[in-house]
Amino acid sequence: MITAEEREAICEAREFKDVLLQKIVDYTIKRMKDNPYCRRILEGANYQEFASSPRRPDYFDENHFYLEKIYVGHNSGGAGGHCTKEIMEEDPAAPTRDAVYLNRYEQIRFLFKALEIMAERGDEAAKDLLTREIPPRPHLSEHKFMEMQKLYELYAINDPSTAKLLDTVWRYEQIKDNIRDKMFEDSQFKGDLMRLSSDIILNEVAHECSHANQMNFGTKWEAQESMSLYGKKADEKEEKNIKIVKKEAEREHKKWSKEKQIDGYCSDAIAEAGVMAHSYIAMLSVNPDKAAIAMVNDFPYAMRLSETDKMKEISEEERAAMFAMENGAYTPDAVKRQQKLARQIFTNICKEFVPKQVKKADKNAQPDYNMDGSFQEIKGSYQEYIFGSIDEYIAAIPEPGLNKERTRELKEFIAARDGKNKESSKEAKEFVAGHDGKDNSPINQMLLKKLLRKEIVLLLEELQIIF
Repeated sequence: MITAEEREAICEAREFKDVLLQKIVDYTIKRMKDNPYCRRILEGANYQEFASSPRRPDYFDENHFYLEKIYVGHNSGGAGGHCTKEIMEEDPAAPTRDAVYLNRYEQIRFLFKALEIMAERGDEAAKDLLTREIPPRPHLSEHKFMEMQKLYELYAINDPSTAKLLDTVWRYEQIKDNIRDKMFEDSQFKGDLMRLSSDIILNEVAHECSHANQMNFGTKWEAQESMSLYGKKADEKEEKNIKIVKKEAEREHKKWSKEKQIDGYCSDAIAEAGVMAHSYIAMLSVNPDKAAIAMVNDFPYAMRLSETDKMKEISEEERAAMFAMENGAYTPDAVKRQQKLARQIFTNICKEFVPKQVKKADKNAQPDYNMDGSFQEIKGSYQEYIFGSIDEYIAAIPEPGLNKERTRELKEFIAARDGKNKESSKEAKEFVAGHDGKDNSPINQMLLKKLLRKEIVLLLEELQIIF
């Protein structure tokens, strides 16, 4: 068994040390902590910074997720980001690090989108940074400046967007010190850049944290290799990906049965529909800039929606009504508005994206929400505060929907799950409240400090306290 120090060193190496990018991510996490809707997503992920969250056990737990870290990692996997139960390669039997990985190149792209918005609005510093003369981007044969560069250059031959990303990453490497210097000397520039960048990436962070919610509410997720590889492992993965692109290797799923392929594509698409509904409401809840909303609408939502069902601009009045608060909580009308929009997004993505995905397995295949994997994602995606009543959620599942047996099974599962969660939540609140029932009680403060120092171990199953 690896030591705590060895585990920490492994995890530390997976994080790409970029002060600016991590600062934006940390700012985004703080906004989520301070926002009631977003905080609930973090709580649903068992965010380990929260004293009231169940502690990660000293063994692998396939049924639950314990969000330990949200970090910017090396560019070796997971598109914009990934929610992963990271194994310790040096000791696969050790407890996973349950983490949200953010691809640094996507974070760079989002940062430049923020700069572009600022430049369009007349910010001279942003214009200068985007147009400043820099050395030409080198080819891999001249100079390697990024992970997976060989793979990106292969794609860039026929994909202008990939070529643009290569240019963007190269420009960032040349001007990142200038960006930091400008932020240091100009508080207005810093505030605008931080806020706009955060507005854009918050949807992604909430998206991946929502996947963690799915794991805690009914979806089983196996341990995986980290999406943030470096050195020899990253090089090996790059070569493997190149072979797949060149069709010199067969994808693993091709070895599966046709039924398993269909179920796999269907379940993945359902999972995406669930978190895309969840994270969109989360993004709106922080009152983001209209330009940031437009960008998120365009990517990634437009990719998974038809022209008819694509995300449309929501008026400021409607957004205000959607997040109206009274006595520190969203009003009943606000909650209904949130849930209605979430169901609409879920339905539309399922209606468009699920059929498109299953046809990758077979051009004649049709979605079947009753298959084991797909049904599991239906279960894990549902929380009442997101989608409303269980009947409203079931009605939001497009045709052919759930059969009678699965409908009954779902309702029984949700009743049992939520009943257990309520009981566990009650026990947790009693613990956190201390002896006098007040959050600021001396005993509560003492216990919270101990929790933060990891001197108290909480077993997950029933939130029992072990001394």
